[in-house]
Amino acid sequence: MRAARKGFTLVELAVVLVIMGLIGYVFYGAIFEYLKREKISMAQEQLEGVVTQLQGVAVAQGTLPDPAVGGLLPTSYAYSTDLWRSRVRYWLAPELAGGAAISGVTATTLSVEEYSALGPAGTFVGGTLDRTVTNVAFVLANLGSDLTLQVEDVGGAGATIRILTRGYGDITVGAVAVRYDDQAVYQTLNQMQAILLQ
Repeated sequence: MRAARKGFTLVELAVVLVIMGLIGYVFYGAIFEYLKREKISMAQEQLEGVVTQLQGVAVAQGTLPDPAVGGLLPTSYAYSTDLWRSRVRYWLAPELAGGAAISGVTATTLSVEEYSALGPAGTFVGGTLDRTVTNVAFVLANLGSDLTLQVEDVGGAGATIRILTRGYGDITVGAVAVRYDDQAVYQTLNQMQAILLQ
């Protein structure tokens, strides 16, 4: 008479491992896609938190802070570094620089162009321009994990900021697919002045 078996055979363990591997393979892509979406969503919420901070400064002081060297958000602000450990970009209308009172400014030269698609070369040239917003007080942006430019400062002078407003996913830049992961938020001068009047 044989003694009772304890444990599993190698074949049984191999079958279980194969099944677990197949389940992991099926869910792997979905799980990581979800995590990427959540990170992008959290980055957008962080930018909106910075907008709230800047609005608080505007109410308290009547002005907006100047950008740090290189057009970056000053490090004294929470979330001055995004989730990818890059500094948040910050463009301020020149008319509001140097501590100019928001209530004393009647118009700004900063504008935002919102695009829903890039052009054939993977740039804004030849892309689909949906609208242009003028009289902008400030723009905040992060460049995501791959630092591809889905947010662009036209000419580097901070007069026009181009934003790709497509929601999420991959975009083709030339022959390469890149992740759409840039976020940008902005406030117009009228919005900022309305906050001061509240």
